[in-house]
Amino acid sequence: MQAKLVQDLNATSNTELGSLDYDNVVNAYEKISVDIFYTIRVDHALVILSHCVYDYMSSEELILRHSAYKSLRSFVEFAALILGQVVNNHCEMPGMHA
Repeated sequence: MQAKLVQDLNATSNTELGSLDYDNVVNAYEKISVDIFYTIRVDHALVILSHCVYDYMSSEELILRHSAYKSLRSFVEFAALILGQVVNNHCEMPGMHA
C-alpha cells in the first residue's frame, strides 16, 4: 500500500510530458490521515513525510502545497496522540504524580 501511495504522490501525466497528474497526486494526499500512520512502518512514514515537506516547501502549485500541509498536519496530530499516550502511561505508574 505504501509503495502505491508514494507512486501516486509522484504520478505523471499521460498527456503532458514532464507534468504531474494532479488528480492522482491530490487523491494520494487525501489518503494520508492520522490513521495511516498507525499502520505503516517508520521508514515508510519518513519517505511519505519527506515527500510532503518537499511539496510544501518547493511546489509552485497551491493545491500541492495545501495537500502536503494537510498531510503534515495529520502526522502532527498522530504524534500528539502518541505522545499523549506516553505521558498518560507515565503518570499512571505507581509513585508518579500528574
